[in-house]
Amino acid sequence: MKSKINLLSAILLTLFITVNFIGAGSSLDSLYRRINLETLADTLRFQAINDFYIEHTYSQPDSTLLITNIHYDLAQGIGAKDEMSRALNERALAYYILGDYDRAISAMEEVLDIAVQGEDQLGIAKAYANLGAVYRGLSRFQEAVRYISKALNILEAKDSEKAIRADLVNNLGLIYKDIGLFDLALTYLNNALTLYIEEGIDEQTGNIWLNIGAVHQDQGNTDKAFEFYRKALVIFNQQNNKLNLSDTYYQLAS
Repeated sequence: MKSKINLLSAILLTLFITVNFIGAGSSLDSLYRRINLETLADTLRFQAINDFYIEHTYSQPDSTLLITNIHYDLAQGIGAKDEMSRALNERALAYYILGDYDRAISAMEEVLDIAVQGEDQLGIAKAYANLGAVYRGLSRFQEAVRYISKALNILEAKDSEKAIRADLVNNLGLIYKDIGLFDLALTYLNNALTLYIEEGIDEQTGNIWLNIGAVHQDQGNTDKAFEFYRKALVIFNQQNNKLNLSDTYYQLAS
């Protein structure tokens, strides 16, 4: 199993959702009508666009790509760098979902340029982290580790954003799992678990148990893997997280 790596945007985004073509299409038409209202304030246009992303990017990345063009042009027209960055970030995410990693990298490098120009350290860290996630998708693991480590160094120097740091440590653990450095993978995954617990982010512990189980399964330690999968099941059942429940049941049945 290739475990899920966290991709960072304005919020932390991870899992896919079921495609709903009819709902997405009608929402897209509604969004077009709304953002083209001459009397609508720019802030409300941007809010409508960002709401669309939350609802539809994972299910309809092609629609999101269309909207990011409008979003970026609107933002550029009024010099709203933060909204330009959000548009590019969402574009990168949509390309990532579609598996077009080269274009995802190109969009994320534009996000990084805006963050560097604005001396936005958190924005720089998120851009590095996302570049690392995309490079993992390309199996370019050395570059993935380099970018995620750069992101971690920024956040650790600021001693801030512990939740994001936990995601990045988790992501490094998954990369080391990918390349077969299982002991190192377990070290990072357990460190991520500690950070999540310190921050009281209980919903992420199920993902960590699932990832640790996957490492043990790759090592051939089936009994140990199932022990962690069952721990993950408890968390996912409490959350009614059907997507992760299906992943875990699949692993238990394999």
